[in-house]
Parts: sequence; C-alpha cells; structure tokens
Amino acid sequence: MTIRKQRMSLQEAVFIFLLIALSFASFTALAEDKEKWDQAELEEIKKLLKSSPFYFELPALGSDEKLNFADLLLESNVIFYFFSSESPICKLQEPFVIELNEWIEKNASGKVRVVGISVAPSQEKVFSNAKKNAKNSSLGFTVLLDPGARVTGEKYQIKTKGVPIFYFFTKGGFPIKVVEGFSRDLISVTEKAFALKEKGEQK
Repeated sequence: MTIRKQRMSLQEAVFIFLLIALSFASFTALAEDKEKWDQAELEEIKKLLKSSPFYFELPALGSDEKLNFADLLLESNVIFYFFSSESPICKLQEPFVIELNEWIEKNASGKVRVVGISVAPSQEKVFSNAKKNAKNSSLGFTVLLDPGARVTGEKYQIKTKGVPIFYFFTKGGFPIKVVEGFSRDLISVTEKAFALKEKGEQK
C-alpha cells in the first residue's frame, strides 16, 4: 500500500471536532435504550450518524450485503479493527483479536461488537486470505472490505498511521479511544473503555 502523508488544517480539525460534539450531544441520551426510540427519533439519529466525518459504507466479506457506520452504531458499542492480510504485524495481531471477540461473546454480548475492516490493496487477495483465515482461525466477527483504504483511509488516518489500528466507538457514534499498532491488552483496554466487567464479577 502506498502511504501518503497528509496534514489536516486547523479549520478542518475544528470543524470535525464541532461536528462530532454536536452530533453526540444530539443523541447520546437516546442511545442508551434503542427500544424507546420512535421512528422519527430513529431517522433523526441515522441522519446525524450519516453526517459524521467517520461515516462509511462497505461490502461485507462473502456477502452481497453492504454495512454502514450508521447502522452499526445504532446497535451497540463497536470496535473497528483495521488490518491488512499483507501486514506481518496484523498476522501477529490476529489471535489477540480473536481472543477479544470470544471474550466479548462470553462477557459482553450485545454490548460491544468487533468489526474488522480489511484494507489490503487487492480485493481478490483480501477475499482469499480472509476466507482462509476465517476457516483456519474461526475469526467469528464481521469483516468489511475497503481495498487500499480508498473509503476509510483519510477518515481514519490509515494512510498516515498504518495498520493495525483500533477505533473504539460508543453506541450512537462517539469515538472514545484509538489503539495504534500491535496490542496484547485488547481485553483490558475494552473493559476500561466501555466500563465492562466479566460476568462473574458483576453484582
């Protein structure tokens, strides 16, 4: 992948910060309980999420379905895991992401979701490698495809920061944490980020 460094102007940074802050303030209270939303509220929240600078729509691995930022963040907290099958570091990271996903399924099902986003340049290679990984390692989480990071590269600074990188979002679309590079401590980071406890520790 060709990495091109780009600098964000101060005006752009301020605009993005204000947009995120306004969007979060508008629906963070509603995001606590989706069951209480009426259709009008749901549509308003979707509009706000679609106006987020982090918004994307990408195809899912092995499916004709496309998933987008708004729909994902209406359901639960989300950890977006950006990776490339061509990166040796990402290959080392994979078992720790699988471990995290298994921990979530056991201790925080419905509260947090891991969504992988493959940014390997070749879509054909993405498919073959991801399918092989899924078969051999039982990834167990949704993988979206963004070859060459054409959609998410600038929004998530993939072209400047590289992969692996993790973005933590609360339900409703507010970013709360970024983990750059290889990490062995994903479970503890996730617990702290979303104030989670293992089931055996919950009162």
